[in-house]
Amino acid sequence: MTNLFLRRRLSRQANRIAYDGLELRRVLTANLPVSVFVDGAGTLIVAADPASTETVVFIRDSDNSTTAIEIQNCQMNASARGPLDDDITCNSSTEVGVSTFTSLRYVGNDFEDNVNLNVTHSFTASMIGNGGNDTLTKNRGRGFYFTSSLIYIFNPDATAGGEVSVYGGEGDDFLQAETAIGGAGDDQLHGNSLDNYLRGNDGNDQIYGYAGQDTYLGEDGNDTLAASADALDGYGTYVGTGRMFGGEGDDIVVGSLGEDFISGGTGHDLLRGDAGYGYDDSTDHRGGNDRIFGGAGNDEIWGVGGDDHIDAGSGDDVVNGSLGNDTIYGFDGDDTLMGGAGDDRIYGGEGDDTILGENDVLIFDSEDTANYVDYLNGSDIINGGPGNDKLYPDNGSSIFSFHQVTYDDVVVGGPGNDEIVAFFGEDLILAGEGNDTFDSNAARFYSTSTPVAIFTVYGGPGDDVLDGGATQDYLFGEAGEDTISGGSFGEDYLRGGPDNDVIVGGGDNDVLIGDDGNDRLRDSSGDDYFSGGNGDDYVSAGQGNDRVLGGEGFDELLGGAGDDHIIGGTEADILNGGSGSDRLFGGLGFDRLAGEAGDDFLYGESGNDTLLGDSGNDFLSGGSERDFLYGGTGNDSMRGGGSVDRMFGNEGDDYMLGESGADVMYGNDGNDLINGGLGADRMLGGNDDDTLIGGLGNDELFGNLGSDFLDGREGADELTGGADPDNFFRVQPADVLIDFTVLDMLGS
Repeated sequence: MTNLFLRRRLSRQANRIAYDGLELRRVLTANLPVSVFVDGAGTLIVAADPASTETVVFIRDSDNSTTAIEIQNCQMNASARGPLDDDITCNSSTEVGVSTFTSLRYVGNDFEDNVNLNVTHSFTASMIGNGGNDTLTKNRGRGFYFTSSLIYIFNPDATAGGEVSVYGGEGDDFLQAETAIGGAGDDQLHGNSLDNYLRGNDGNDQIYGYAGQDTYLGEDGNDTLAASADALDGYGTYVGTGRMFGGEGDDIVVGSLGEDFISGGTGHDLLRGDAGYGYDDSTDHRGGNDRIFGGAGNDEIWGVGGDDHIDAGSGDDVVNGSLGNDTIYGFDGDDTLMGGAGDDRIYGGEGDDTILGENDVLIFDSEDTANYVDYLNGSDIINGGPGNDKLYPDNGSSIFSFHQVTYDDVVVGGPGNDEIVAFFGEDLILAGEGNDTFDSNAARFYSTSTPVAIFTVYGGPGDDVLDGGATQDYLFGEAGEDTISGGSFGEDYLRGGPDNDVIVGGGDNDVLIGDDGNDRLRDSSGDDYFSGGNGDDYVSAGQGNDRVLGGEGFDELLGGAGDDHIIGGTEADILNGGSGSDRLFGGLGFDRLAGEAGDDFLYGESGNDTLLGDSGNDFLSGGSERDFLYGGTGNDSMRGGGSVDRMFGNEGDDYMLGESGADVMYGNDGNDLINGGLGADRMLGGNDDDTLIGGLGNDELFGNLGSDFLDGREGADELTGGADPDNFFRVQPADVLIDFTVLDMLGS
């Protein structure tokens, strides 16, 4: 026996209809323009007057069952609460005159409700569940077919089926409608191609909107929100505009291929702007421009296709913008932010972040199998923000093959210890405060074209490590004790900043500037420019024709192989030309200059300098102070300058000019020419046939070994020829000749 109740301003008992099976027990209209009866085929008929605007309420008090409800050929608003065991038909037959029900309500119980609503005409309906686990299925023709465990979508028709609103109440409900509110329990809510409003409320709910401009609210619990069930597998094809709110709990939210608004709320959420991206044999599904908000918790967010705006919120989040020109904000927490393909803007925010500007674009075949990487171009702007960040403008992992590859990146590290890894492209990197690391050597590339890459990196405050790699780099360490490397290739511009920096150039023509601090600059090859700046600097130029400036401080400057130009600076510097024809200028201070191999030019300039020609035919000029000049091997030329200088020719046929000051000059080996110049000079010819000229002043000339030529010139000079036959020339009355013998010759 089943009890149904018609209720409108009459008592419940006065409107009771009792029936069993197909046999009608009683029909009572109770003065209402509504009749309920069973037709000849055994179908329960609900009929209303055509002019009626009444509400019919059905109350069901039995246990679990499955109800089939058929509504045909009528316009109505129907709301259902609970299950029915019977077939109820609203028919437009002229015999009963059904046409205008205002509301049809089904009231159930606390048991599981299973209602099949079969519609063959447009109408608006709603169902309110009671307790228990409810299932409402809205069918129209072959559009939807549902079972308790499977959902098959064949040919949904949004226009002919009308609109349905469903309220699940307590229990684990399965709801299919345009408007569905799950209530308590773990509910499944399914929309359709219309504009759906789906709200899970309490419990771990599953909400699927399908196409249309939908609004999803997961509320409490660990919810799953998606444009369709297929979207969770990454290949959904629905296009709509969704508004999805995860609420509290650990949620999974997947948008449509349209422009979605997604908010994860609190909890550890997985958020995807679109179902997926790929090319297949028939359709190009790229996805829409989504707005995604992670909220609190450790979230995983995927923008997928389109130009997405992603706000990860607080927590340790993982964000992948994937395709499109994305804007990503990590905010608080230790985030991993990946821009993906396209021109992205990435802001790490506070926390120790890892930022990757470029990810792979995968091309799929019809079997959804990764085929190859089509392109990796992107222009990224990356801001790490406060915290210890790792910034990767271009991610080189999972690279199969690619074509012309260029990147144009802007990286802003912000405060904290940042790690920045970049590959090909023209990049601007601002590491900000903290001990930062920049590296462009981490890529694995296979390309038939010549890669083009230019990096500009500003380390900011902190002890930074900047590595330009095989590219043309502009690296600025700025404040902090930085380590800067231009890499093996590319014409690099490397600048340390105000602290003690280590700067390494590489293989091409580089510019290395230490600025302030005690810096160490070196390069292996190339025609490089070095400037130590202020501080006590060490420079090793390596191979190539280099130009080296020590600047202020006590500097050590090494030219290496090649024709180098080295300038010492303001303090006592050490200059070493190395091999090649070098030019060394000591500058201010007590400098030590060594030409080493090659025909070198050494200028002591100001200060008491030491000049060593070493091998080669060298030119040595002491400058204005007391200098020591040593020619070394080769035919050297030396000039003392304006003070008391000491000059040693050593091997070779040397030329010495004392200039002003009381100079001491030793020819040593070789046929030397020694001129005292101004001042009271002391000259020793050495072992071979030397020429000694006293010049102005009271000079001492010693021929020593060999047949020497001694000319005292002006002043009271003392001339000593030595053991071999010597020539004395232009002897003045005041001159004194020592050891003059018959073997010697006297000239005028």
